[in-house]
Amino acid sequence: MKIIGPEVFARSVAAVAPSLQELRAHPGADGVFTHRLMFAVRYAEFHQRRLSGDLQDAALDLLTMFNEDLAPTTWWGVLLCDAIDLIRNGE
Repeated sequence: MKIIGPEVFARSVAAVAPSLQELRAHPGADGVFTHRLMFAVRYAEFHQRRLSGDLQDAALDLLTMFNEDLAPTTWWGVLLCDAIDLIRNGE
C-alpha cells in the first residue's frame, strides 16, 4: 500500500481550485459539495504553507477553518493533530 502525503494532496486540490471559483460564480450553486470543496482547497493551502515553512499563515488557515465553520466536525481531530507541529514550533 502506497502512502500519499500532504504534498500530493495539495497538488491534487490545486487542480480543483479553479473549478471552485467557477461554481461559486453561479447563483444557487452553494450546496454541500461546494462547501466541501472550499474546505479541501483551504486545507490544501494550509499544507502548502506549512510545507513551505510559512507556519504563521498556516496557523491562521487552521483558525479560519474553525472560525468560518469550513471544517466538517469529522475532521476536527485531524486539524487539531496538524496543529501540534505548529504549537511545538512556538512561533
